[in-house]
Amino acid sequence: MQGVRQGAKLSSLLYKRYNNTILNAISSSNLGAKIGNIQVGSPTCADDIALLGERSDLQAMLNIIDFHTKRDMVKINPDKSEIMCVSKGLKQQTHSYSFNGKEIKRVEKLKHLGITRATNGKVNLDERLKTGRQTIYALLGSGLHARTGMSPLVLKKIWKTYVVPRYLYGLEVQICMKKDVSELEKLQRKMFKQFQCLSDRTASAAVYILIGAEPIESVLDKNMLALFLSISRLDGSIEHQILEWELEISTRSLTFFHHRIQKFLPKYQLPTAEEIMKNHPSKYIWKKQLQKAINDYWSSIWTEECNTKSTLKHLSLQNNPVNNPHNIWKCVRIINMTSKKRN
Repeated sequence: MQGVRQGAKLSSLLYKRYNNTILNAISSSNLGAKIGNIQVGSPTCADDIALLGERSDLQAMLNIIDFHTKRDMVKINPDKSEIMCVSKGLKQQTHSYSFNGKEIKRVEKLKHLGITRATNGKVNLDERLKTGRQTIYALLGSGLHARTGMSPLVLKKIWKTYVVPRYLYGLEVQICMKKDVSELEKLQRKMFKQFQCLSDRTASAAVYILIGAEPIESVLDKNMLALFLSISRLDGSIEHQILEWELEISTRSLTFFHHRIQKFLPKYQLPTAEEIMKNHPSKYIWKKQLQKAINDYWSSIWTEECNTKSTLKHLSLQNNPVNNPHNIWKCVRIINMTSKKRN
């Protein structure tokens, strides 16, 4: 009668065990979307359920949830539920769905597990840029800018710790086009130039070499490869089955997670996806191998840029420049700002 405690460590696990009856009922009904012969009709985390399926399946799946919630004497608010059509051929149809006697509203985009999904399947770039700006501006009141005397390395650490996780959350499971990554990169470069009090015309290589940061492209690749390794280690899971199915199909489509991974592995001279799936390394070995590969990749790119641009000919490139700041910033003392009262 009391329910689970809000915010407790066991609450999420206990609710998943409680909610598992509904998910088992949906799975045994054989309703919902399938990838090959793998049923993926109800991806869920705790109390956040997303139903995927054809028009004829969705109402039946809603009825199953309605039956189980009434049996358990639990109420679900239909006003907090939304439905979105992702099939191009069905966009003009106005078929309605109801839950608990109320019609579910149709939307052009919805949020599931903090990730906004749109009917066109594209990344909501404006929302990402807005989130990044809002996060960094929220920290300005506490003195987050170079003119207060804070070291650029401290500012970079704050950016990496607080802004980047919110800024890039969930992008490893979405399809990021080259122009999307470019726009995300612009915002980070702009902030790093402000942290170091550099001109807007400063070369990108100099911005990253001096402060010892990694580009957004590298962060996205690292997150995606880390997710791939995690899935490859989950033998028997639905995610692992989907990845094996994609490897067997071998279709070159951006919608396939496997195909996007195959593009990154040769870039960093890493083993193929099939080799990693068969003999997946430990987390420590993978992290060390991936970091070295990223360092080597950007070292070669930045070295070439320094050799071709006359403005960078006097800039020395240190060993392992990614996450290794230049000595010019390492020797900077952090000034403690104190306020003095006038007599």
